Amino acid sequence: MNKRRLIFISLFLVASLALVAAKPFPIEKGFERMELAQFEIVNTSDQAVTIYLYQADTNKEDGIVSYSRSKNGQYYYLTVGAGERKTFTVHRALYAYTMYVCGGTSVTGTIDLNARGKIIVPKCARYNPNDLPAPKTRLSGVTEEPTVVRFSIENKTDAYAYVSMSGPESYYLTVPTNSTKEFVVEKGSYTYSYWACEESSTSAPFEAYFNSVIELDCP
Repeated sequence: MNKRRLIFISLFLVASLALVAAKPFPIEKGFERMELAQFEIVNTSDQAVTIYLYQADTNKEDGIVSYSRSKNGQYYYLTVGAGERKTFTVHRALYAYTMYVCGGTSVTGTIDLNARGKIIVPKCARYNPNDLPAPKTRLSGVTEEPTVVRFSIENKTDAYAYVSMSGPESYYLTVPTNSTKEFVVEKGSYTYSYWACEESSTSAPFEAYFNSVIELDCP
């Protein structure tokens, strides 16, 4: 093989690799998958479970947190047989649910499915027939996983904010100037303080629940 032909083949290979590297990837489908989350229901009871799951908005008035169905939000009707476990794919959101199990016993709650979530349905606890008029069966407890919530910190100052939170866990968070940033923390009661505008704030209580917000201003 002469030198001129070898140079031509080398240049052809380099050009081919450049075209492959420049070829765009089909990312649209990847973005679609990112909008979905897996929701697992583990039914350890001896009866089928039915769950009505609907996207919810968070409301807070006079310190009381409540949830209402989102207008035009997602809605799911899910069933899991006795002793079975199923994994469903749902749109990422905060959901409220009503679950029927153990002879019609209803349980309500909320679960943040912005990431993978799980509900474990326990065995039905039996009543003594002499305990009438109590129902024949009941739930002894429902376990929701994960126990984390998504909340936001809104920095209204013209300075970078540094936030310290202590409670079920300890967190040290930063929020850029005039911006809102989301965080995921263990659900529960916290106290927080922050540094902004070259000054430190005093400690304040904060209840971390779904979609709650901490607003920061100059101390």
